[in-house]
Amino acid sequence: MAHITTNGVRLHVQRMRPADPGAPPLVLIHGLLDTMASYYFSIAAAIAGLGFDVIAYDLRGHGRSERPPRGYRVDDATDDLTGLLTELGVAGPVHLIGFSWGGTVAFRYAHRFPDGVASLIVIESEPPTVAWADRATDGLRELSAHLSDAEEIARAELGALVPAMARRLTSRARELAVATTLVEDIIDRTGLVDVYPDGWLRCPLLLIVGGDSRLHSRLDSIVGLLPPCDVVVVPGQHHQLLAFAPQEVAAAVLPWLAARRGALAGAVAP
Repeated sequence: MAHITTNGVRLHVQRMRPADPGAPPLVLIHGLLDTMASYYFSIAAAIAGLGFDVIAYDLRGHGRSERPPRGYRVDDATDDLTGLLTELGVAGPVHLIGFSWGGTVAFRYAHRFPDGVASLIVIESEPPTVAWADRATDGLRELSAHLSDAEEIARAELGALVPAMARRLTSRARELAVATTLVEDIIDRTGLVDVYPDGWLRCPLLLIVGGDSRLHSRLDSIVGLLPPCDVVVVPGQHHQLLAFAPQEVAAAVLPWLAARRGALAGAVAP
């Protein structure tokens, strides 16, 4: 376990480095109320096995990272990622994988640093637009106003068969809502974009969504914000794909990443 202080916050970081010192860096960004463990119990090891230098970290306020009272806007999270890469000495373009809020952070990083991203995989996520913030506002206000009933809300999203997961997410939501400005910050308009120009995303993109998720119902409008990309729909699944469909996620992610890794290796071969 390692901790790195950057952007005024102490972040918990884990790294899975292959023997190849030239392995391309790949960063895993987890979702809201989650931790890096969601990747360690699903796809992290398999990605490292492809020859990537895998970097996972707990977002500020989550897991074993420090929990400052404020600083939870999308640009705060992007600044944390930027500082983390600087502290780790990662200079070249990175491959990014983000789930849910982590995917929104990854989109924002790619928007701010278009030459800094080699490829992008987002799972159940969309770019940080004003429309996205409006939807998030409704959800966060409901959560904040009804924390006493939050477990029932979580059960409705996760299903009655996972009460332990519902309780865990509920507990984290209560802690963050009481101790931080996350509910207000995450929907702050700073860093949101109304219209994305053509060519704003310059790297290959893989978008993965659950066939029964709320995001899937808006898929056409989301894809309309993006350049041509690969889209995988996992039938019969809702939002929590890493938890409930890790094999399906791996089946989409690993060959796609292997192709990027192969293309990179071919480009640097003598």
